[in-house]
Amino acid sequence: PNWFTGHWTEIMLQLLRGSTGLAGLSINCPDGIGRPIPHVMSMAMAFDLRTLQVAERNGIFDCAETYQDALHREGDLSLAVLEADINIDSLQASFSGVDWRKEYRSLQKTTGSDGFTRCGSKIPLDIFFKPGWYYGMTPHPVEFLFYKNTRNIGAETINKVSEIVLTTSRAKRLSDMENAGVYNVLLLSHSLDADGAPRLLLDMGRKLKKEGHDVMVVSLKDGILHTDYLKSGIRVKIIAAILDLKNIGPELYDFFAAHIIILNTVTWAPVITNRPAIRSTFPKYVWLIHENELTEQRATPTGFWYGLEFPALKTKPSLERALLGADKIIFVSQAVQEQWSEFNVGNHAIFRGFVDTNDIRQRTYGSHKVRKDLGISESAFVISLVGTICSRKQQLKFIQKMPEIQKIMNRETKVLLIGAPSASGGGGELKYVEKVNDFLSRRHDLKKDIHMIPFDSNSLKYVAVADLHVSASRTEAFPLNTLEAMALGVPVVMTPAGGSEEQLTEPGTDGFLLSSLDLDDLGKTMKQVSQHVENGDLKKIGKSGQRTVMSRFSEATASQRISSLLKSIVHDELGKGEHGHVCIIIRTFDGHMTDPYFDLEKMLRSLIAQTYRHWTAFILQTDLREMKGIHLLLSKLDDERFRFVHHSETPPYSSGAYDMTDKVIPLCPIDADWLLVTNGDNVYHPEFFQYLDLGFDVVAYDFHSRNVHILDSDIVGRGCQKYFHSALASCKSNILRHWHTDVGANVLNLKRWRIEGRDFSSLNEDDGSADGHVMESLVYWGWTVKMVPKTNAGCLFSHSPNIHTCLTASNNSIWVEDEFLCISKEEAQRKIDDGYHHLYFPSNAPEGTQIYRGRCLEAVCPHHREFVQFFEDPRLFFVDAKESELRTVLNSDYDKLCFGGIKPYESRRSLSRMVFD
Repeated sequence: PNWFTGHWTEIMLQLLRGSTGLAGLSINCPDGIGRPIPHVMSMAMAFDLRTLQVAERNGIFDCAETYQDALHREGDLSLAVLEADINIDSLQASFSGVDWRKEYRSLQKTTGSDGFTRCGSKIPLDIFFKPGWYYGMTPHPVEFLFYKNTRNIGAETINKVSEIVLTTSRAKRLSDMENAGVYNVLLLSHSLDADGAPRLLLDMGRKLKKEGHDVMVVSLKDGILHTDYLKSGIRVKIIAAILDLKNIGPELYDFFAAHIIILNTVTWAPVITNRPAIRSTFPKYVWLIHENELTEQRATPTGFWYGLEFPALKTKPSLERALLGADKIIFVSQAVQEQWSEFNVGNHAIFRGFVDTNDIRQRTYGSHKVRKDLGISESAFVISLVGTICSRKQQLKFIQKMPEIQKIMNRETKVLLIGAPSASGGGGELKYVEKVNDFLSRRHDLKKDIHMIPFDSNSLKYVAVADLHVSASRTEAFPLNTLEAMALGVPVVMTPAGGSEEQLTEPGTDGFLLSSLDLDDLGKTMKQVSQHVENGDLKKIGKSGQRTVMSRFSEATASQRISSLLKSIVHDELGKGEHGHVCIIIRTFDGHMTDPYFDLEKMLRSLIAQTYRHWTAFILQTDLREMKGIHLLLSKLDDERFRFVHHSETPPYSSGAYDMTDKVIPLCPIDADWLLVTNGDNVYHPEFFQYLDLGFDVVAYDFHSRNVHILDSDIVGRGCQKYFHSALASCKSNILRHWHTDVGANVLNLKRWRIEGRDFSSLNEDDGSADGHVMESLVYWGWTVKMVPKTNAGCLFSHSPNIHTCLTASNNSIWVEDEFLCISKEEAQRKIDDGYHHLYFPSNAPEGTQIYRGRCLEAVCPHHREFVQFFEDPRLFFVDAKESELRTVLNSDYDKLCFGGIKPYESRRSLSRMVFD
């Protein structure tokens, strides 16, 4: 049908998720020979590798000798799959969410009044056999896409129903609007109070309206934003009487035919989690997630998280299925998205908040009178905090530190707590509010310095008069109050809660970022603030923060982001160029965040610089060590093609990370063409992807390496010498053999990889060398290879750490050959002074190696007298590479042994030759 925009296979392939391994048009019971087996009708099926293996073990696809045998096989397939603990599913919406693994054992045969055998009253018999056998209905093409035309439901009936659906005026209007690039957008809000989440939805609605889209907002609760929506020309409807959120979508669609429905906050989980697996093209359901308490690991101090409120979000299997109910899930920060990142099947997006400068000007009206009205002198240092009074905002903990802050500031210091309960909102936690009031009633010395400002839509005028704005929250998603303060030029201090750090470009320059959620280092940061006040340059911090907001989070930048987001929601197409789409898996850990020469930022920027832009990258954290600054980095880069993944099965430490790699590859877009697995410290030349060719299965690149060629040391030399053997000697030939290739140097046919059920971890060894074994396997099994040799510019890929990346990173860098380390010239001089290293200066440096000359540090053997005396006669030793045997030969003098900085036991695959004279 012309309303179905995807490829016909998608309709069943989308069911093959999680535990489901077999899907078809309908579930029928009993089977063709009368057994009470719920089975997938076999005229059209889709199945995964698990099901194929089960079928092969049970002879399902062996040639059936008789028709009776074939009927047996149809039931036997589903039975074998269920007994293998694999679920079955179908396009039949009435069975959406059924776990047949639990149901099938209890089914029994019954005979109906019509004489037909059934499996109880809940499972209809062959819904394609007669009109009305599908719970009194005829199977509809919107649900099934296919129908069985050899039965009593004729094509004329189906086409007639389909024609009625497709020729309604509503459908035509939607189609015409879509062709014109204009959409009906329905906003669903839990509240119209002036809290952060409803305000962001208002700002998005305003932008959509300005760009010509038809917008309407529906809310469960009225509030002061109602008037703001009406002023913007946006219709408002309050539906507090509707209590059954599961059915809210269809009811709304009756009075507002939408292309897109944006559901704001996790409150709408029942709507998303109860959507059928099979649905029409429109409306697209977009879930906008602000909350930071999505998993138990992010629970509040009181132990609350949203899995307790919405059971579908509580367990991994139910969450995985529930999230498929959203056509797109938009997170307000990378930190929030991280919690559900392992379920990103291409329907996740990041949309960070923004500020409307015109709106800010209106909301700060009257700010010039604030200090006078509050009785605060113009010389006083004023600190503002915004938010409902509650435990997660930690206002009490902050004001308890006021004596310390006042002592540090050494001047009159006042605090404005903006968000006290009022008729306009800000209910907060009543018990927490009482604690704050009780504290102030007992501390008369502080009460005069702390002003409780009622919650109000114009509260921003109080922030405008502050000298410093503080976000003391323990949990946040992406706080708008800090963005607004920065937009006003007020310096900010914030905890690293949630996506807070993503608002800064350079902490210490455009704002202050605490390291502790508990405000432990607040005093230290306030000392920095005080020093800036003394120096008269605190306002420079504020101005820098203002520039950050204007360049990254302003209304102007939001327009482009919203347009791009709408396009991705409506069309849901993967960007493909002439070379296909590349899925990149980047394995990384905390060390890649801090290395001065081989760091994750350099790697990601090398991808952004690619002239071929059709790629998606999953940044996989391979162990549990905290990657400080990762969210700030991704926010700064601001490239929607990067998707951070923190998997729930991530181990404390993962050698090689190939097990985790295999878990993340399934997240690659289903229609991606290529797979590139790499590490977070590698670097790619901007032309790297231009050499892709869809006519091959592997595109293999020569690469810069610290191991030029481990078998040719006699020819090219050892240590630093090997880099001067020829021009571009550090560029290693990729021969797709074990120890002579690298995972990041090979781009693989992802479709074939999936079809053959390949993985890395099954060929891995203790040394993490799965890449070489995998490449050998691909070549053995006939994968066609395109070789990309070194060019005049060198290799297009650098496997770090290596001398080339080190020395091109900085004019001050030095490569330490025996340690595979990049250091500064100052650090190198200290090593030279210790007497065990020297800079290598070749007598004849070939063209193209000048950059290495005098910048490669090599270990040298000390010429101690006792060392020479021990070997008073010239000897030749041949030993294998095991340290234990070498120690046996040389006894206690082993530690004095030196072979040009290379200890022979480091390589277990070659014979070491040692000559002494």
